[in-house]
Amino acid sequence: MKTLYKLLLSILIILALFISSIFVLKKTVLTSEKLKALAIPKIEEAIGRKVEVKKIDLSLFGSIVAEKLKVKEKGGKSDIFSADYVSARIRLLPLLKKKVEVSRLKIKNGHAVYKIKGLPDLKLNFDAKLKLKDNFPASGNVRLSLKTNYKGKLYNLNGNFRLNKNSVELKANALLNKDTLKLKGKVTFSKLTGKGIKKGDLRLKQIIYKGIEVKNLSLDYCLNEQKLSITNLKGQIADGYIDGNLQVFLKNKKFIVNLNAKGVKLERIRP
Repeated sequence: MKTLYKLLLSILIILALFISSIFVLKKTVLTSEKLKALAIPKIEEAIGRKVEVKKIDLSLFGSIVAEKLKVKEKGGKSDIFSADYVSARIRLLPLLKKKVEVSRLKIKNGHAVYKIKGLPDLKLNFDAKLKLKDNFPASGNVRLSLKTNYKGKLYNLNGNFRLNKNSVELKANALLNKDTLKLKGKVTFSKLTGKGIKKGDLRLKQIIYKGIEVKNLSLDYCLNEQKLSITNLKGQIADGYIDGNLQVFLKNKKFIVNLNAKGVKLERIRP
């Protein structure tokens, strides 16, 4: 997902830098068609992809607005990202020094295709209204729909996510090969604590899957390029419980599971 975000942010930054270099001109000179003709070739050259946009506008308050924005995949056959409306508010003082800082980002009716080597494409539909710090989402709301088809089985996720400082509150429904999954809870995370290492914890108030309700599920996680480690896993299921830890080796897709359960039939909750 980061790749798509960086791609969109790169377009906005290049556009802002380009506009700042001619900001001394009157707005009547900077018509949408002139902005498109001057800026789009530079953006395409910088990101190595074809870009289409119906309209570009610049407000007096430092916001760049793009309507019907499309970014093609390499080769130009299909869209890797598109949105009906993208608005980015640029901090004006850094812009005068040709440094771009986006303070707010709004996306309406966004569509994206996320490609993962060896796996089917993930298709995303989303709306987002975010406040940014250091050009990274700091708070705001995201509505997300994610869909993929793996080995003839449909997987679909619909959710609303509220971002706060170092945490995400979520409420989501998923369809996992005809089985419904419901989630409600909170994920917290730390910044990078080493080269490519991420740490945090997950607290879910409720999970419902295949008619089984799990309450107060909690775990700690640590992710790097080699593996995902889950520790202090705890949860309540009816009159029983589960606890333990899990390691997932990402490159060879191996699992090490140490799980204890009481009053729980684990075979019922297998995907």
